[in-house]
Amino acid sequence: MFTPPLARKEIRCIRENRAQAIPELLNILARSIAQAKGFSDEAYGLYALYLLAEFKVPEALELYIRILELDEERCDFILGDVLTEGMDAIVASVATQDDTPRLVQILENKGLDVFQRLSVLRGLVIMYVTDTIARPELLQCIGSLLSREDECEELLAFVASTCLDIGAVEYFPRIRELFAMDKIERRIVGVDEFDEASLKMHKNGKLARGERISEYTVITDTIAALRGFACFRSEKAEWAPGSPMLPPS
Repeated sequence: MFTPPLARKEIRCIRENRAQAIPELLNILARSIAQAKGFSDEAYGLYALYLLAEFKVPEALELYIRILELDEERCDFILGDVLTEGMDAIVASVATQDDTPRLVQILENKGLDVFQRLSVLRGLVIMYVTDTIARPELLQCIGSLLSREDECEELLAFVASTCLDIGAVEYFPRIRELFAMDKIERRIVGVDEFDEASLKMHKNGKLARGERISEYTVITDTIAALRGFACFRSEKAEWAPGSPMLPPS
């Protein structure tokens, strides 16, 4: 199987006819979910995933949630690298403040894969950065996770790193406690990073949003979001299960 080149012309055509296209894009995504369960063929799931986010279609959120609540193998079959390279922005592109409790359910579900949960955490940060939710709401989510000493060390490391990104200095003491208890995966983030951030705060009187905050953005252009994907860099790029592109039918 080989992937076709990025369908730029088709994407532009869909944009021009989005009202008619949206129902079919929702159907494609729904069938992609069914594919992960029943292994039926479905093409262009990746395009539907991103275009619905670009168009800010609220109905797409429930489909995104259904994907993120699948078991790790089936979620990976649908999303591949999108799980870590774009699902956060996809979710944040269509979610509203009212959707926060539903997203928190995924975030706090220890039965899900770390990266499925992390995509929601990063999505919530994007919602904060884009003023969809207020800072106290985000901090409440973060604080709930940091209060759990039985939480996955890998996830806690990403939560701690998020605190650096958003300048959540109020949680630095708790994060240091978790480091002391060896509850944070140090290969992901080190306690020295918090020492450096605290030093900057002491010198400047405050800690602004971190430099990495610019990474937290929504989907505004499907072509721009997809053109860097490995499967589109060469017209003859080989497809394999787990790659961020469903096989053509």
